[in-house]
Amino acid sequence: MNRQFRVVSVFLVSLVLTAGNFSFIPRTSADGPAAIPEVMNPNDPYRNAAIGEQYHEGEGLFIINQKENSGGGANFPDLEVLVVGTGVDSNHPDLAQSCLPSEFQDFTDQHTPLLDPDGHETQMAGAIAAVTDNGIGVSSINLQGHSRVKVISGKVFVPDPSQQSGFRANSSWVRAAYQYAINRRRAGYNLRIVNFSGYTADDRPDLTMALLSQMSELGIVLVVHAGNHNPGVNLDQTPGDQQPASYGSMNSFLVVTVAGLDESGLELHVASNWGPNTVSVAMPCVNIISTTLNGAYSSGSGTSLAAALFSKVLAAELLYGPETDSDRAVRQVLASCRDKGLSGKIKPDGGVPQMDVALGTSLVPPDPPAIEIASADWNGAKKLFLSGHGFTDNPQVFINGSDKSGGIKSASDKKIKIKTGLGLVPGNNVISVLSQKGSASFTLNVP
Repeated sequence: MNRQFRVVSVFLVSLVLTAGNFSFIPRTSADGPAAIPEVMNPNDPYRNAAIGEQYHEGEGLFIINQKENSGGGANFPDLEVLVVGTGVDSNHPDLAQSCLPSEFQDFTDQHTPLLDPDGHETQMAGAIAAVTDNGIGVSSINLQGHSRVKVISGKVFVPDPSQQSGFRANSSWVRAAYQYAINRRRAGYNLRIVNFSGYTADDRPDLTMALLSQMSELGIVLVVHAGNHNPGVNLDQTPGDQQPASYGSMNSFLVVTVAGLDESGLELHVASNWGPNTVSVAMPCVNIISTTLNGAYSSGSGTSLAAALFSKVLAAELLYGPETDSDRAVRQVLASCRDKGLSGKIKPDGGVPQMDVALGTSLVPPDPPAIEIASADWNGAKKLFLSGHGFTDNPQVFINGSDKSGGIKSASDKKIKIKTGLGLVPGNNVISVLSQKGSASFTLNVP
């Protein structure tokens, strides 16, 4: 049975703004704290100062500018974000440098135009990758002349004739978008984020799980909105019709579910869904200014925009932060969070990301080695017991450079027992294990 996806806009503000009718007053030293230095204060007239104050975006832009000027990100290829939804208006002057229109995809079977008929995903694209410091519109992390985040549109929504205003999608179309991301990554492109702000009751979760597993193995992070209700619901208790948001509870996958903050930036918005086992982070979601159709800008609210803002922070981390591995980059952003757990509404290690902290020194402990010999116990005769991890099946064991694998009597991921003809000598003996996960050595002293 086909399921319907729907863009949720429970508290979306539909005001369209143009340069002539929107009044924006930049923050100055007269407003309180010292003014942000010029390089951190882009000249985009509609940039949202409230967001900058909430998670230090200004300082983040300073770090990005410094690294671009020093060539610090030159060795890392441009990062691609697949924005899944209604389509993206790549003709918008604030997005033209940031889009790859030749790669735009229609995953539906309706053969509709690729351009956005609604404006929803054009808003998401602007929040993620609008050109910064170009004198127009809004800002992101794409500096003028250095648009390092590239947007690919993946269309899965089509107008729903059963509703006056609404969109639907077959769940297979969304899986096709995931498969495209997998194929493009395998082809060597640096597609690292899929941003998706829709949900449904998944009709084939087995197929979706298989795709999410492949995405995680390839370092592709799925960023999804928590969704909006009035009031918000606990996704831990109502997961059935909230995929892919509810997949944030599956820690084996790189799925980040994003809730929305209220105007204070300290609490979740009353309409934002939540879940202490499902939602990882919360981002601003009220009156966020972004790109929309026909070269205009709109002020919108909802967790869709919160997810897009998180995608921006994660893209900044992957391009300019200390962690370029996707899993470690997500953990770095989580480690930067303030207000951990948000009063039990999200995961205990989550909170509100701080871009300047995430782009600074690594906060993530080194990953344990894939294979390690923790101890070697010799009973003084012809039996040697190795303990550790990563040995897997059919390991090879070398003692002082000589292959003793024929003497292995039993082996598991954490234990190896070997006997006969060990070749141990008085003094230091180098014991090495070679497995599918790599190699490790241990020095055993024999009296």
